[in-house]
Amino acid sequence: MKKMAILISTLKIGGAEKQSIYLLNALKDKYKVFLIVFYGDIVERKNLQLIDGHNYDFIALNGNLLKKINFLYKFFKSQNITHLFTYLTKPNFYGAIIGKIAGVKNIYPSIRSTVLPQWKIALEKMASFFSTAVIFNSYCGESIFQQKGFKKTIVIPNCFNYIAAPLQRNKQGTIKIITVGRFVDDKDYFTALNAMKELRKSTEYFIFQIVGYGNLENKIRNKVAALGLSQYVEIIIKPDNIPVLLNEADIYLSTSLFEGTSNSIMEAMNACLPIVATKVGDNNRLVSEGMNGFLSEAGDYVSIAQSLKELINDYAQRIKFGLASHKILNENYSFEKFQDTYLKLVNKS
Repeated sequence: MKKMAILISTLKIGGAEKQSIYLLNALKDKYKVFLIVFYGDIVERKNLQLIDGHNYDFIALNGNLLKKINFLYKFFKSQNITHLFTYLTKPNFYGAIIGKIAGVKNIYPSIRSTVLPQWKIALEKMASFFSTAVIFNSYCGESIFQQKGFKKTIVIPNCFNYIAAPLQRNKQGTIKIITVGRFVDDKDYFTALNAMKELRKSTEYFIFQIVGYGNLENKIRNKVAALGLSQYVEIIIKPDNIPVLLNEADIYLSTSLFEGTSNSIMEAMNACLPIVATKVGDNNRLVSEGMNGFLSEAGDYVSIAQSLKELINDYAQRIKFGLASHKILNENYSFEKFQDTYLKLVNKS
C-alpha cells in the first residue's frame, strides 16, 4: 500500500504553503496522506480551510530540532511511508536525508524559487543527492538549477484551484490597477510606483492598489509621498477579500525581480484581468505578449507605464485580454491537470 507524507516548514500564508495543500487535496482520496508541519506552531487557519474534506492526518511538530528529527525518522519507518514530498529548503534537506535513512523509496523535494543564497543551494544540492528527483514549479527554475549541477529534475507548475466563471467588467471612468504580494525587495514595488509617476504624465484617471503586508510597508508609504502619489495609491494591508478586490480591478501589475510560477498572477487571471508583468521566471508562460497582457524588462518603469496606458485607453482590449487570461489559466493550470500529473508520478513509482 502506498503511503504519502507531505513535509512543509509552516502553514503561514504563502505560495509554497498553498501548493502543499493542493497536493494534499490531489492525493488524499487515492492514498493515505500525512501533512506534516515542521514548525507546528506557525499555522494559519485560512490555509487549513483550503483542505477539502477530512481524509488525511495532520501532524504539527514541536520541540527542539533533535526531537523533530527523531520523530520524523521513527514516523517514516513505522508508517512505511513510500512517497515523501517536501517544500522549501529546510524540509527538503531534513526530509531527504531522514527519509533516505528511514527507507522511504520515493523522495521529491520541491524548489519554488529561481534565486537562492549559496547556503540554501548547498543544502538543496545535498537533498537532491538523496532524492528520486527535485520538483520545480517553473521551467525557468529547472533550467537555472540544472546549470548549477542538479541532474534529476521534474517540472510540475503550480495549479490554481477553483477556477471561477469568466467575468466581463463594465466600462468605468477611473481605472483600478492592482498588485498583490508581500512587501519585500524582490517584488520591486518602487519600480511600480515609478511607473505610476510616469503614467500620470498622460492620465490621472487611475487608482493603484497595493495589497499585501511586510517589512517594507513604511518605505513604500514614504515613496508614495515622495513621488506625490498619495491621491493615486491605496495601500491595503492583509485584507480578507482579495478575490473581491481583484474582481473590482481592471488591470493587474507585477513588477517582480524574479519569480517561479506566480500564484498572484494566476489569481489575477482567474479574475479575468489583463496582465502587465516583468520578463522573469515563467511569466512568459502565463502572459502571452499581445494576447492577454504585456511583458517588460525588470525595472523598466517607462515601458510598464506605456503598457498600462495602452490598456487604460482601450476598454475592448482589456476585456479581450482578460478573457484570454482566464482561458490560459483554465487550459494549463487547473487543479485537474495538476492532480493528474502527480497521480501519474506516484503510479509509475
